[in-house]
Amino acid sequence: TDARSPLDFKQEQVQPFNYIKLLSVIYLMGLVVFFLKFSISLLSLSRFLNSFKSVRKNNMIYHQTKSDIAPFSFFRHIVYNPNHFNKNELKIIINHEIVHAKQWHSIDVLLAQLTCVILWFNPLAWFCKRVVQQNLEFIADRGAEKFTNNGIYYKKLLLKLSVPSNQLKLVNSFYTSLIKKRITMLQK
Repeated sequence: TDARSPLDFKQEQVQPFNYIKLLSVIYLMGLVVFFLKFSISLLSLSRFLNSFKSVRKNNMIYHQTKSDIAPFSFFRHIVYNPNHFNKNELKIIINHEIVHAKQWHSIDVLLAQLTCVILWFNPLAWFCKRVVQQNLEFIADRGAEKFTNNGIYYKKLLLKLSVPSNQLKLVNSFYTSLIKKRITMLQK
């Protein structure tokens, strides 16, 4: 028989649960998921822009599509469906997208999106992204309105086109859900 007392056995020390390690793993998993989503969006956009013919004019690349997608710009690329608009509407929309392209708003959109990828857990990052996109629309509206002789026509066009079709997340789209705010900003 073993005559040792219970005090002779080595006691195992129980390690406390490492919450920092758990949070680090959760953060990294979220970072990977959001980065993959961002990368897939960029690849999809690249494939979409290369899927049809383009015309270069005045340092811009115009893509006419038959897709049921909202007009948008991404850097110097402007995509639109000419069958959805009359000549005057199309001119206004293209001017709006030219403002986005000339002022490099795509960089702002990409930086806001990357901020959300890195700070995916922070609601303030997502709020800031939305505010940045709103401000870019206000800037483009102000610039595009200068090209029209009739500011009221521009506001009516915003109202007419307020029902969005398919939108890509990484682009500056003419359609947004903040039509009322855009019209209010045009008034100021």
